[in-house]
Amino acid sequence: MVLGEAMKAGLPIVTTQLGPVNEIVCEGENALVVEPRDPHALAAAIRVLATDSTMRESFQRRSRELAGSLSSWEQTCDVIADQIALLLQSSHDMKQSTKMTPTQLL
Repeated sequence: MVLGEAMKAGLPIVTTQLGPVNEIVCEGENALVVEPRDPHALAAAIRVLATDSTMRESFQRRSRELAGSLSSWEQTCDVIADQIALLLQSSHDMKQSTKMTPTQLL
């Protein structure tokens, strides 16, 4: 969600390749993506955006454009709540199907 919020604010992004980063940002369009635990690569990427105003402005513009396709906090919460409800229902159904009545034990 942090990357999405940054994009909605029109920020150029420097991030590491962890989790679903590639599903959120577009490397080279609105973000520079570096390997995790590589402080030199991270510093270099920050330096590039800090000194290249053309790239920074292009990334800012593209972030705003791409942000429109991202889910809102409310939509994300709804999806998570739906998934939790499905898991709870599935768990309840499994418990009900494994209960045996005294006549079934005979």
